[in-house]
Amino acid sequence: MARALGTNARILLALESSYGTAPASGSYWLMPIISTDLGGEQALQDDDTLGLGRDPQAPTYDVLKVGGQIVVPLDLQALGYWLKLALGAPTTTGSTNYTHTFVSGGTTQVSATIEIGYPDLGAYFLCKGCVVASMQFSVGRSGAPQATLQIMAQNEVKSGSTVDASPDTLTLTRFHKFQGNIKRNGSSLANLVSGDLTYANSAESVETVRADDLVEAIDFGMSKLSGSLVARFAATTLHDDAVAQTAIDIDYIWTIDSNNSLTLATQSAYLPRAKRSVSGPGGVEATYAWQGALDTGEGEMLEVVLKNTKATYVNAA
Repeated sequence: MARALGTNARILLALESSYGTAPASGSYWLMPIISTDLGGEQALQDDDTLGLGRDPQAPTYDVLKVGGQIVVPLDLQALGYWLKLALGAPTTTGSTNYTHTFVSGGTTQVSATIEIGYPDLGAYFLCKGCVVASMQFSVGRSGAPQATLQIMAQNEVKSGSTVDASPDTLTLTRFHKFQGNIKRNGSSLANLVSGDLTYANSAESVETVRADDLVEAIDFGMSKLSGSLVARFAATTLHDDAVAQTAIDIDYIWTIDSNNSLTLATQSAYLPRAKRSVSGPGGVEATYAWQGALDTGEGEMLEVVLKNTKATYVNAA
């Protein structure tokens, strides 16, 4: 008896030209992921009818909610599609080697259709109207770097066949954690233990009355940018920034070489004053949970620069 296995699961993605409308076969990319629980759920509500005895009547169904997490590897090519869903289309320059620049604060929203397929069972779940509600990155000394994406969607449809039997593939070139670096105002931070960054779109479902039980759309509210820096207390640089209450630039960088890199540039980050923790004879650490804001000089709060050999971020052809 066949059983679904994660090793055989396939995740396909294509960008939508109209929200909630799945692109045709031939438009999809086979996407590398680490894990996902994206899907639809519809809860049961207890029956509240009285006068028909102690045993309850059949429960009623709540509204359909579609969403979940997708954890993806930090890589040179596929990551650009997730960045486009979160931040909008990039500005791309170059030839042969390309620089894709994504910025926060855009007003044009991008959505996608994502299929989670289980070929072992012949079961394929098509999630339409998918947007990235938030994305989180982390920098550390060891391990495999990854990004955690929170997805919101409009609908999920089960099918006995895939939406695209021959999706295009992307070259997988992963970053390594030892290639990561964090800079403050252009200079590498010393004695840094770890750091993370989270960008959120404050996504909200537009729940209108419809005969098909689907949300009308998903609106983006005020964007939010936050993160943390965990540092050994060997200098007072970050403490002094917090006391001064002035914004600093914080860049999270992964570099393979000059033509292949990823930079998350926080243009104006504000640090809180943080206590130092002494819990034994070892090193003393301090954690700074910073918040980002619009930099009026730069014109945005977050700039993400992805350098690779992929010319465009459009559907497969």
